[in-house]
Amino acid sequence: MSSPVAPLLRALSDRRYEALGPLPAGCRVGDLTATPGPLPDTLGRGWLGAGPCDFLAIPLTGFADGIRIWFDAPPFGPTTTEAAPVRMLDAAYPPPGRLSMPALLDALGPPDTHLDLDLDGLTLTGGCHLWLRRGLALHINPGNVHLLRITIFAPTDLSSYQHNLDLDTHLRPFPHRHEDPFP
Repeated sequence: MSSPVAPLLRALSDRRYEALGPLPAGCRVGDLTATPGPLPDTLGRGWLGAGPCDFLAIPLTGFADGIRIWFDAPPFGPTTTEAAPVRMLDAAYPPPGRLSMPALLDALGPPDTHLDLDLDGLTLTGGCHLWLRRGLALHINPGNVHLLRITIFAPTDLSSYQHNLDLDTHLRPFPHRHEDPFP
């Protein structure tokens, strides 16, 4: 893969989490998909920041559930999903990194801030470690210091992160047939 995100994907698949950096400027869904053509049937929708966002799940070596590419769906017309700008990547329950968690946190340096995590009603105080200029968030269970999620995005500030990128992991009831789950 010769895309501008190849080094980022290599660092993830090699479990060199200390080498992770931000999404490159202008990153598109097509930069992250292995082959041109139809995308796998793994499109979904979730909530980032203040509103709904689409995602595409793709396989990645070593990651049981692959990674998700979060993007703004293109309007109907000649634009394809592959051309859609990427907002964020995330990997839930990533395999252990090459470094222990304390060594990884040392290598990354102090985060810019911490946010609380809400895991389906369970609040993990300070569990989101945010390196805003690096475009990296690690969701860590403070009780056992296990890595729960990695998110990668373009450098941003805290307000923009919370409004556009903060991953909402709340479970939502399935809507009735004629209700929009994302009003």
